[in-house]
Amino acid sequence: MEDKTWYQRVFETLSFLCPYAATDIDPDKEPAWVTNVLKQLVQQVMPAVAAKSHEVTPRRLGRLLGQEQANWTAIANAATGIDTAEIRAKGEAMMGQLEAHRENPAAASALQAVEFVGNCLQSIGPLLELRTRISADALVSAWCQPDGRECLAFFQGIVEGLSKPGLPSRFTDATPIYQRLLFHRKEVGQLKSVRELREFLFARGLTGQSLGEPKRLEKLCQRIGLTFSEPGRPKRTN
Repeated sequence: MEDKTWYQRVFETLSFLCPYAATDIDPDKEPAWVTNVLKQLVQQVMPAVAAKSHEVTPRRLGRLLGQEQANWTAIANAATGIDTAEIRAKGEAMMGQLEAHRENPAAASALQAVEFVGNCLQSIGPLLELRTRISADALVSAWCQPDGRECLAFFQGIVEGLSKPGLPSRFTDATPIYQRLLFHRKEVGQLKSVRELREFLFARGLTGQSLGEPKRLEKLCQRIGLTFSEPGRPKRTN
């Protein structure tokens, strides 16, 4: 068996740093569509640069580390800009209203969304500290490589990544849909059609504007691998 290169080992170590611990979800015990939804939400809270292990080169690893550093800087800058007394007061008032109506399915879903984001943000500290150590080790490993071309390619990638705009978040109009799918995955697993899912999401506080046309929800389900057992449609598989 061929030994892995230094940059492949670094990449594989980084790939394990995913904040699944911030949730009660075990990806190994969930249907594939649930894991796909979780990945979408985690990427929105803590953006990372996508890459596959067989595609990793010194330059791509450097670009990944540089881009992620730019992302974390953007996250810190964005958090500083919204941490004001006025915004905190509005947030506390909104949470008070949601707590007062917790028995309402829509309010309960909104509270779960806030809790998910909060748990992910709490996990940032330890993950970022570990990622920083791994990145520092990668810098040393690249510097000490006898092949100067690998060293040069890696640091070129670092510069390219750092020069890109940071991505503080990737929240989209699909985020509320993903959140409801994740939090109510057991109930969603019992539904028989996209039409039933749409009605279910309406009852959990989503509006026609956030859901869009029925065809849009159908395409979103196809994207994450969520299928239904309605006659004439393929059955859901894990």
